[in-house]
Amino acid sequence: GSQMIFKILEDRTGQGQEQGGSGGAQPVSNLSPNVFKNLATHNLASHLIESVFISAEESIRSALYEKCVKGQLKEYALHPFANFVIQALITCLTNKNVAKDLVEELLPLFDQLLQCSKGGVVAATLNMCSRLNVKTSKAFKAIELILHGKLERQGVEIDKSSSTLVLALMALDKNTPAHHQSSDSIFVSKVGGTILCTLLKFPPDKCKHLFRSMKHLKASEILQMTEDYLGIRILEAFLESPADSDLKQPLIRSIKGHFGSIATVTHCSFFLEKCFKAADTDAKEMIVEDMLKAKNEILQTYRGPGLFKTCAVELYKRSRREWTQHLAKMESVQKSYEEMFR
Repeated sequence: GSQMIFKILEDRTGQGQEQGGSGGAQPVSNLSPNVFKNLATHNLASHLIESVFISAEESIRSALYEKCVKGQLKEYALHPFANFVIQALITCLTNKNVAKDLVEELLPLFDQLLQCSKGGVVAATLNMCSRLNVKTSKAFKAIELILHGKLERQGVEIDKSSSTLVLALMALDKNTPAHHQSSDSIFVSKVGGTILCTLLKFPPDKCKHLFRSMKHLKASEILQMTEDYLGIRILEAFLESPADSDLKQPLIRSIKGHFGSIATVTHCSFFLEKCFKAADTDAKEMIVEDMLKAKNEILQTYRGPGLFKTCAVELYKRSRREWTQHLAKMESVQKSYEEMFR
């Protein structure tokens, strides 16, 4: 496979070629940046290069980057076909040194990429930063800088004690604000929502402002987000994040009285489970009380019986003391499993 890849991308001009050993892999110096460019920017051939980055060994992937991509990322990332080639490279890359070089070259292009509807490259880059734990602080600062510029143009100030940062991120790639004052409705774009979900996987100390902003989401904003397929993923990502538990409790408590209706919506059941898992004991009681009020409606749904079992609602109804002991035991078992497979 590797020999075929090098054969396809070799320099056929005869200049600078080296002879590979018999049966061995072709030397990197034989790779032709021009051949690579012609294929990567072609509407059909670009799919071949995508497949190469997805299936090739890491050594080949790194060699292709060094020889054919490095220093040319702006041209490829902004190209209508080649940008998908770059996304394939970024998504499959495991070499941290190459990843750092990629991030350094792409960060200054983030704003332009978003404005040119190439947000997929930005999302893939941020996901790589999270996956390989490289340049996370620098990447978040780049996104924050873009947001500040966008909000300044809209005449909006980022209030650290509000959800402005989160709402702006949800519409990062759009010129319209995420929160429409006139209708009080929220907009979640595909790229903005995906980027926000990824940023919530970053170490909390690298993006403190973001986690604090999540804490300040209003009940009306949270409930609107539960109705959106990406909006609810954002909420779930926050609840599953390594952020301090104290940051999560205000979000959970703000929708007190709504967990019964949330439990009756199938796609919201996983969100409710994550709320219950992240909640402290008092908040868990609040969730169960809400569920008891809508018991009949919840049990008629597909996921209802499972939710009642997860939250031990019947046990709570029978004995709060036994319910508390049951939760403590389950939490202990969970921690044991996590330590076992850590």
